[in-house]
Amino acid sequence: MGGFPPGRKSEDEPESESEAERRRLLIIVTEKGLKSLNIAELERLHTLLEIKDYGDNKRAARSKKKLLKQINFAIYDLVQQR
Repeated sequence: MGGFPPGRKSEDEPESESEAERRRLLIIVTEKGLKSLNIAELERLHTLLEIKDYGDNKRAARSKKKLLKQINFAIYDLVQQR
């Protein structure tokens, strides 16, 4: 299956802007946690993750569902602080 990120078949196939943005936000979350993102970034990540289809990868789909739930809680917490 090669060492390419999901959705990319080869190095020649360019990554879309939304894929690059999703990847950038996920790296931030991985390194610093959800609290490092503002509400707009959290909402954008939520939208980008909802759009992303992981197909038959059940493990990735479960992780996506879990992360979406965590993002919802983080957004709720930030809105409550206002």
